[in-house]
Amino acid sequence: MKICFLGNFNSGGTERATFLVANELNKTNDVYILNTTDCSPTYELDEIKPEHLKTGSVLKTIIYLYKFLKQKKIDVLVTVEAMTGIISVPAAIMSGCRHIVWEHANYYQNQGVKYIKKIRQLELKVADAYVVLTERDFYNFKNNFDIKSNLLYIYNIAQKFNEHNYDLASKTIISAGHIRKIKNFIIIPDIAKIVFEKHPDWCWKIYGGENGEQYKELKKKIKDYGLENNIFLCGRCDDMDKAYREASMYVMTSLQEGLPMVLLEAKSNGLPLISFDIETGPSEIIKDGVNGFLIKPYEIDDMAEKIITLIENDKMRKSMSNNSVIGLDNFYKDKIIQKWNTLLEEIK
Repeated sequence: MKICFLGNFNSGGTERATFLVANELNKTNDVYILNTTDCSPTYELDEIKPEHLKTGSVLKTIIYLYKFLKQKKIDVLVTVEAMTGIISVPAAIMSGCRHIVWEHANYYQNQGVKYIKKIRQLELKVADAYVVLTERDFYNFKNNFDIKSNLLYIYNIAQKFNEHNYDLASKTIISAGHIRKIKNFIIIPDIAKIVFEKHPDWCWKIYGGENGEQYKELKKKIKDYGLENNIFLCGRCDDMDKAYREASMYVMTSLQEGLPMVLLEAKSNGLPLISFDIETGPSEIIKDGVNGFLIKPYEIDDMAEKIITLIENDKMRKSMSNNSVIGLDNFYKDKIIQKWNTLLEEIK
């Protein structure tokens, strides 16, 4: 079967999640990666050479995509993220290939587009399948749309539990992601000010690409709070597993997520997790009080208190690290790829 993944692949969790699935499916199929962004991917592809989709006006881009699908004789087009449906829906219909929309946001995210709900509704009527990332989001879509497609949820892939000696001596908190508004890193100084007032010998490392005004605002706020020796903007990292292993805990401040790869990666590396209990994602990864804490959005004082609790309790940190493996098997490769293969067979 010839399968094409179409999306805006410019690093980040969506690219990582897509390439993990693409690499596995390519073992028994012919897989293509078609990038709407003219840039080299960050994450590794096994024997798949990504190609760039020539773009122009919406109509011209649809025609370019249609020609690609016909030329390569694509059997299944997987549209990564709903917004790309503007070009993929008509191109898939014209080419006659099967069409899967793989939602990487969630029902509540409009991605800055007022008409996203109309695009999703169209896709849920005409696509062969619509894949969301979490069980909670499955019900959000099911209860709020008129659905003709095969709606289902498939988790992102997490690596196997990385057994290593959890570093109880580490005094590093870690967060990662693109420095943009939705990640809500701007509140980290407010949380950190409370934490580091009691524990000034700790630090908070933020990994992620710079992104204009958000980066500048965050950097300024860190300086204004006098936290330059505690909060470090580390930029992109080529070895996040190493960064996780050197940390004491992972903290996520996001306003919204689909199914955050950073939480899965931190969980795989045995880190206690602290996150706001936002609409989708964290509650299906974190078992509250067992391998981390879920905090009511966006209670800064409560998050700071939970961080301090972990800092002051070595035994609890170690226990939560040991319990990171709980529930991780739901995200393991074999189980996730089996679901993708079943879906591909069903729509063939």
